[in-house]
Amino acid sequence: MALSAAEKQRRYRQRRDADPERKEKHQEKMRKKYREDLTVGKRKKVGELTERGKRTLRKKWRMEKKNRKKRQKEVQNLVTPPNSPNCQPAVTPAQTNSSLKKKRSVAKCYRDMAKKTAEIHTLKKKLQMQKKRLQRFVLYQTP
Repeated sequence: MALSAAEKQRRYRQRRDADPERKEKHQEKMRKKYREDLTVGKRKKVGELTERGKRTLRKKWRMEKKNRKKRQKEVQNLVTPPNSPNCQPAVTPAQTNSSLKKKRSVAKCYRDMAKKTAEIHTLKKKLQMQKKRLQRFVLYQTP
């Protein structure tokens, strides 16, 4: 099976970082690029940013930190073993079938109710319109 681009990239990085010499060479290259970007003006240090830029950058950092913590927590939860299958009650196909029917009927009831409320709303609007017409008619008929 062919590897996706992400998998190829992941394997390349793992091989690169496994060799300390190649890893150091790559890090030096990235440091050099960072310095060049600073001198050219592609990047700025936080102190050189405007107040608004600082706020947006720090907000971005907070969101990244929040997401990182969330992912770490999820990984920790995945490490725990799943519950044993003995604890779960046996479910027969008839039970699942009846529960599906029940869910479908409940969903249908909600859909029907939503339709009816929408219909009631439109009828109320029509009633208000007719009342207003009658009111105007009576107002113009009486001199």
